[in-house]
Amino acid sequence: MIKPLIHDAQVGTCLSKGWKIYKENFGLVLLATLIAGLISFFTCSICAGPMVCGLFGILLALIRGQEQKPKVGDLFKGFSKFLPAFLVLLVLSLCFTVINLFFAFVPLLGLLVNWFLSIFFPAIMVLAILLIADQNATFGEAFSTPLNMIGKKPFWSFFLVVFVASLIAGLGFMLCGIGLLFTMPIFYCMVAAAYDEAIGGGDASPATPPAPEAEAPASPSTPEAPSAS
Repeated sequence: MIKPLIHDAQVGTCLSKGWKIYKENFGLVLLATLIAGLISFFTCSICAGPMVCGLFGILLALIRGQEQKPKVGDLFKGFSKFLPAFLVLLVLSLCFTVINLFFAFVPLLGLLVNWFLSIFFPAIMVLAILLIADQNATFGEAFSTPLNMIGKKPFWSFFLVVFVASLIAGLGFMLCGIGLLFTMPIFYCMVAAAYDEAIGGGDASPATPPAPEAEAPASPSTPEAPSAS
C-alpha cells in the first residue's frame, strides 16, 4: 500500500536539509545530477523518468543516513523501474499539453492556465517519481496518488517547497545557463527532503516497544540475631 503525504513540509527546513546534503556530498550529488541530465537530454527524455528515479533514490538514502552510502552507479538502479517512471512522465506531459491546447485560444484565461499548470505539474511529476523511487509504486499508483491528494494540506506544502526550489534552480539561467549545473542539484535535494519530511521518512515505521526490564530476584532475608538479654 502506498503511503501518502501526511505531514506538512516546511520550506526553511527543507532548504536547510537539502543544502546540508548537497554540501556534505557535493561531488556525488553534482555528478549524479549531471549524468542524469545528460542521459535524459541525449535520449530525448525517454530515459528522464528512470534517471530522476535513480537520482531520488540516491538523495533519499543520503537524507536518511543509510549505513551503506550510495554511489554514482546507483543512479542506474532507476532502470529497474523504467516502465512506470517512463509512463507517468509521458502521460502527465500529454495531460499538460492537451489542457494547454484546450485553453490556448481563450484570451487571458489561456495565459493564466498555462502559468498555473507550469508551476503545478512539476510538483505532480516529481511526487509521482518519488513514489516510484521510494515505494515501488506502479504507474497507476504513481499517477493517481498525487491527484487524490490535491485537496489536502500536506500536498500544498509540498507544492510550495517545489515552487521555491524551482525559483532557486531558475537562478542558474543568470549565468547563461551554466549556473544550472549548481542550482539543479539544490532543487532535487530540497524536493527529496520535502518528500521525506512529508511521509515521515525513517520515522514512519512504528517503533518497537522496549523489552520490559527483568526484575532482580529478591535476596533471601537474613534471620536476625537474637538479642542479648
